[in-house]
Amino acid sequence: DFRNELTTGITFELLQNEPNPFKASTTISYVLPQAGDVKVTILDVTGKVLMTRNAEGTVGMNTMTISDTDVKVSGVLYYQVESGDDTATKKMISIK
Repeated sequence: DFRNELTTGITFELLQNEPNPFKASTTISYVLPQAGDVKVTILDVTGKVLMTRNAEGTVGMNTMTISDTDVKVSGVLYYQVESGDDTATKKMISIK
C-alpha cells in the first residue's frame, strides 16, 4: 500500500454514502490506487448479507448507485468495499 501511495499519490479510501439516510437510492464512492476487481457488500446489523455486487474499478474515484430495490429493508446497514488487499466498511441508514 505504501508503494502505491508513493507512485500514484492515491490511496484506497471509502467515502460516506450520499444521501444518508436514503429512501429511493444512494451512491457509494470509493477511491482506488490501482484498477481492479471491486466487491461491494451490503449487510444488516446482524451481519447477514443483503446484496453483493462486483465491478471493475478504475484508478481514482469510483461510484456505485444502490437502490431501494437492491436493499429491501430499512434501518442501519453496513456497506463494505473490497479491492485487492484493501477493505473498508461504513454505516448507512435506509428509510422506507
